[in-house]
Amino acid sequence: MSILDPAETRRLTSTLALLASPVDGEVLAAAGAAKRILAKRGLGFTDLAVRQMLPPPSSHRSDEPVRQHQQQARRCLSSPHASWKPHESKFLQQMAEQLRKPTQPQQDWLDGLCDVIARKARKAPDVDF
Repeated sequence: MSILDPAETRRLTSTLALLASPVDGEVLAAAGAAKRILAKRGLGFTDLAVRQMLPPPSSHRSDEPVRQHQQQARRCLSSPHASWKPHESKFLQQMAEQLRKPTQPQQDWLDGLCDVIARKARKAPDVDF
């Protein structure tokens, strides 16, 4: 699947805007024109829809910052001091599996849950075996 160049992208964007026209003939013409623009690159409307639904590429150059949240979530899940509510457990499991960088609210919640574990660990009595 090829990517459109900037001029084609601008042309496709303005052509797709015509799909909202109240004039049926303009809508049909715009759909045909959009189909031809995409077909020139071996693309179809399905490719356009799939590309729109994909998350944007990560701006990070290293996997380390992206994976840090997974390690945090796994530590929280495996902690002997954990007693998570179902929604917290589900969130931690999702974060442990999520490859992309979490949103700021997700990261804030994850940090808060990690703080809970740290506080519980400090309060727990030391046990020697």
